[in-house]
Amino acid sequence: RTLDLDIGRAVALLDSGVPSVMCHAVRFLSECVEKTHKEGEIAREGGLPALIRLLQSPDLRLKTATAILLAKLSKKQNPLLVAQMVEASIIEALLHLLSSKEHIDILRQAAYMLHNVTRERMVQNAMLNV
Repeated sequence: RTLDLDIGRAVALLDSGVPSVMCHAVRFLSECVEKTHKEGEIAREGGLPALIRLLQSPDLRLKTATAILLAKLSKKQNPLLVAQMVEASIIEALLHLLSSKEHIDILRQAAYMLHNVTRERMVQNAMLNV
């Protein structure tokens, strides 16, 4: 239960406005996804919209860490998680990133996420309605 509280605190820090704090929170959440498979907790705590907003951050380290975390989440192929990502406008955010002149590592992660997210049939159907 302590880990759930830590995930909630980390999600809250995503809106702190301090790039170094937000970057540490993103890296903590990324480690949670890798080691504890608690990706659902991030969504339940409301972290997806904040993470997707962070893809627009001017801070390259923060944007890269966020892209890596979202790529890990998209890799899970959890239909509910993918649906929540789509609802939080990840497809629009990824298309925006891919049309920009971002760092190659961020573009690579964005392309990977878009591939993972659009693999789900329900997401493909949702894209037709965008």
